[in-house]
Amino acid sequence: MATAIGKRVLDKGWLASRSTEVNLTGVELTTTHPPSHQSPWMEAVVPGTVLATLLKNKLVPDPFYGLENELIIDIADSGRQYYTFWFFTTFECKLLLEEKDVTETSKNYRLLAIGFEQSSSSLFASSSLSQICSFKFFRKVWAGVDNDKDDIVLEKVITVVSTNQYVDLNFRAINYSAEVYLNGRKEVLPKGMFRRHSIDVTDIIKPDGENLLAVLVYPPDHPGRIPPEGGGHEIRKDVAAQYVEGWDWMAPIRDRNTGIWDEPVKIVDPHLVSSFFDNYKRVYLHSKLELVNKSNWVAECSLNIQVATELEGNTCMVEHLHTQNLSIPAESQVQYTLPEESCNSLSCYEDDCLMEVKSDLNKWSSRSKVKYKCETVDQNMIVENYVRNAENSLALFFYKPKLWWPNGMGEQSLYNVEITVDVRGNGESDSWSQHFGFRKIESHIDSSTGGRLFKVNGQPIFIRGGNWILSDGLLQLSEKRYKTDIKFHADMNLNMIRCWGGGLAERPEFYHYCDIYGLLVWQEFWITGDCDGQGIPISNPVGPLDHDLFLLCARDTVKLLRNHPSLALWVGGNERAPPDDINTALKKDLQLHPYFESSTDLKYSKEEISLLLMDPSEYLDGTRVYVQGAMWDGFANGKGDFTKGPYEIQDPENFFKDDFYSYGFNPEVGSVGTPVAATIRATIPPQGWQIPLFRELPNGCVEEVPNPVWTYHKYIPHSKPESADNQILLYGTPKD
Repeated sequence: MATAIGKRVLDKGWLASRSTEVNLTGVELTTTHPPSHQSPWMEAVVPGTVLATLLKNKLVPDPFYGLENELIIDIADSGRQYYTFWFFTTFECKLLLEEKDVTETSKNYRLLAIGFEQSSSSLFASSSLSQICSFKFFRKVWAGVDNDKDDIVLEKVITVVSTNQYVDLNFRAINYSAEVYLNGRKEVLPKGMFRRHSIDVTDIIKPDGENLLAVLVYPPDHPGRIPPEGGGHEIRKDVAAQYVEGWDWMAPIRDRNTGIWDEPVKIVDPHLVSSFFDNYKRVYLHSKLELVNKSNWVAECSLNIQVATELEGNTCMVEHLHTQNLSIPAESQVQYTLPEESCNSLSCYEDDCLMEVKSDLNKWSSRSKVKYKCETVDQNMIVENYVRNAENSLALFFYKPKLWWPNGMGEQSLYNVEITVDVRGNGESDSWSQHFGFRKIESHIDSSTGGRLFKVNGQPIFIRGGNWILSDGLLQLSEKRYKTDIKFHADMNLNMIRCWGGGLAERPEFYHYCDIYGLLVWQEFWITGDCDGQGIPISNPVGPLDHDLFLLCARDTVKLLRNHPSLALWVGGNERAPPDDINTALKKDLQLHPYFESSTDLKYSKEEISLLLMDPSEYLDGTRVYVQGAMWDGFANGKGDFTKGPYEIQDPENFFKDDFYSYGFNPEVGSVGTPVAATIRATIPPQGWQIPLFRELPNGCVEEVPNPVWTYHKYIPHSKPESADNQILLYGTPKD
C-alpha cells in the first residue's frame, strides 16, 4: 500500500523560556518533564527571534517605537546567557501504516497495534515562510529482518509500521548555534546563521504517540558592544547578519537576532541550467542533483523530470517529461546529471504553431521509442528533443520556450520543474519542485565608462535599482510583506534589488516574488566595510574568524538560491572584499562556465555545442558573475576606493555637472524622505512629533535640529549647510 511523501510542518504550539530559568536538561524536557504553559514558559514566535518572543509576551517594549529600545537590556550588558533560550513543542507523527496478513512470518515489520488506522491525509505541503520546523517523509529500500527470533507468526490481519520509510527533521536557518533534543536524544547543530540542517530521526520518532522536541538556541559568539554606531564591530567575527550592532539607518538589535528564524526543507539541491542557441529559439535544460540512499540495499529507481506551464489566454498545459532508470548504491550519496542516456530525437520545428508534447513514461529507456501526443494551438511552438554532450549526458531540449524578462522588458514567464524519484516496488520516494525561468544573464565592464553592463537574453538593460536591507528587524518574515515590498519596487519601474551585505542572504520566498515581478537581484555575502574597515588593504584577514564556516554557509546559500531566474550576480561584500583566501575560494566556486562567458549571437556548430554544453550544471553556479566587492570591477571607480553615496539631499544643479559622479555604475546612493503619517504614528509617540528647530549658523546657512526621538530613529535633514541650504525654508517657516 503506497503512502504520500512530503513535509509535516511544525509551525504552531511552540513554547520558549530563558535557559537560566529552566533547571532541567534537554533529555528531561523531552522525556519525563515536558514543560507546560506555566511560567517561565511562554508562547514562542517561530519563525522569529528571542526578542520577537519577548515582545509577543509583553516582556519588553516595542523596540521600534520611540525610545523604547533603550529600555531593553543589550546582550553586551547582560551576557550571552540572557538571550540563550529553550524552544519546545510536541507533535504526533503517524508513519506509514499497512494492513498485513501475518499468517506468514512477518520479518519485514515492527508490530505496532491491532486496528490502528492509517492516516489518509496528504503529508506534502508547499513551502511557506510561516513554516519553521518540519519532518520530511521519504521512502527507503525494503530491508528485512534475518534473525529467526524476530519472526512473528499470527493468524489475523494487523496494522503495522512499514520499514520502508525514513523521517528527517530539517531547519532552514538557526542563529547562531543550537542543541536539538527529540524524545531524549541529543543532536548538536553547528554554528552559522546562513546554513541548513537535516537530522535523520527515523529511529527516534514515536509513530503511535506524542513526540517531544526541544531546541536550545545560542546567540552569536561575538555580539559586540553598543555604542558607537555599529557597536564594536565584533559581529564581523561571526558568520551572521552584520547590522545587528546598529547602523546609520537603525538602532541595535538587543538579542542580535538569536532564534529559529527560518523554515526547514529537505536538502536535495537540484541545479537547473539553461543554454540557448539560434537566437534563443533552441534551448537546453540541464539538471544535476544529489541522491541519497540510506538503506543497505542497492536502490533500483526511476528518476523523473517534468517541466510544465499554463499558456496565457487558453487552457493548454505544455508538459515536458523524461524518465531515467538508475541504481543507487547502498548507504551512499551520489551526484547525478539528468538525463544521462540518449533517446530518439524529434526534429520538427515550425514557427506558426505550438504543440503540446507528452511522452509515454512506461518502460522508457535509451532504446525505447518515445510516443508523443501533439495538439496545435495558435501560439509559438515547444517540442521535446535531446542533445548529447561530450560527457555522454543529455539536456532536455525546448524549441522557442517563453523567456523570462526583467521588469519593463517583457513577461516574467515561469515554468514549474518537478523532479521525483521512485523506488522499484515501493512507489515514490521523494520529490522536489521549483519555478524556473529560461533566461541568460551576461555582464562585462564597459571599456569607455568603466561601469559594469548587463544583458538579459542578449538585450542590454539599463539598471535602475534600489538597495534592500531586510523587511523586519526581528526576522518575522512573511510572504505578504515580501510580496508587497517587492511589488513596490516593480511599480517604481525599478529592475534590480541589491541585497546589502550587512543584512541577510535573502530567503527563497523573497526570490520567488522577484521572479514574479521581474526584479534582478544583486546578492552580497556577509562582509561589510563598516565592520571590517574600508579602503586599503581591500580585505580584513581577521574577519570573520572561521573562514571554513563562512565558505560552508556561502556554498549552502548558493545551492539554496541558484535556480531563481531573478538572481543576477554574487558580490563578496559591501564596501569591502572578503579575506584573500575566502575571495579566492569564492572566485573558484563561482567561476563562469565557458558558455556563459560568451556574448556572441548564440549560433554555434555541432562541435561548439558539444564543447559549450559540457556539464554546465556541474558547476556550483557557473551562470552568473561573481564580483569581489561592491566597489570593484565595474562598480564605483572599480578599484575599491571608498566613494560614499552621495547621500543626503543634494543641490539640484549638481546632478547636471560632469564631475558630480563620474563613474558608470553607482552601487549605493541615498537621499532624504519623510515617512508617511501612519508610519510616524506607529514608531514615534506624540511627544516626538515636533518638527525640527532651525538654527542659523555664522555663515548664514540654516541647519535642522531634530528632537531626541527623531535623532534616535536616524533623522536625515532636508537641508545641508553649504550644499543644499534652506530647502524647507524656501517654502516658508513651518509652524507645526
